[in-house]
Amino acid sequence: MLRGRKANLEAHHGVRISDNAIVSAVVQSDRYISDRFLPDKALDLIDEAAASIRLQQESKPEHLEKIDRSIIISRIELESLRNEQDPASMERRKKLEKKIEEEQKQSDLLTKKWQEERDRLRTTKEKKQQLVQLEKQLEEAFRKADYQTASRLQYKTIPDLKKEIEQISTGFTMISDSVLEADISRIISRRTGIPLENLLIGEKRNC
Repeated sequence: MLRGRKANLEAHHGVRISDNAIVSAVVQSDRYISDRFLPDKALDLIDEAAASIRLQQESKPEHLEKIDRSIIISRIELESLRNEQDPASMERRKKLEKKIEEEQKQSDLLTKKWQEERDRLRTTKEKKQQLVQLEKQLEEAFRKADYQTASRLQYKTIPDLKKEIEQISTGFTMISDSVLEADISRIISRRTGIPLENLLIGEKRNC
C-alpha cells in the first residue's frame, strides 16, 4: 500500500522516495509512535520528510549561504577601512579586496549551479505529475477496454516519460532530491526527542 502511494507523494513534493525510506518509516513509526496506526503513521512520516526536503530545495544551500555571509562581513570591514591611510590598513584592504573577489566568483558559480538544479527539480516535479495522470489514463483505458490507447500509454508514452524523468533527475550536488532512511530518523528524533545518533546506530544494527 505504501509503495502504491509512493508515486503520488513523489509527484506532490517533487522528490524521490527511496524504498529503504519506506521500510524505515514502517519500522520506526511502529516502534516509536503509539498514538496512530499503520499505515497512516508511516505515511505521515514520509510526507513530513518529503516536505522537509522540498523546503531545503527552496532554501539557499548552507555552504553557499556561508560564502555569501563571509562576503558581507568582508565588505563591511573593507568599508570601515576605506579612509584609513596607514600601512596596516592599506595592506588589510588589499587582502579583503582579493578575498571578496575570490569568494564572489565562488558564489556566482555556485548560485548558477544551484538555480540550474532548482529548475531541473521543478521540471522533474511537473513531469512526475504528468506521469501520475498518464497512469490514471491507463487504468481508465483498461476499464473501457480501449486497448489501443492502453497499448500506446503502457509501451510508449509512459516508458518514454519515465526515461526522461530519470535523465533529468540525476546528478544533483547542490540540493537533495531524495528522501532517505536518515531523513525518516530526523523526523522521529524531532518528534520523540531521541538523539538522532542513537536512531542512526539502531538502523545500522538492523541492517
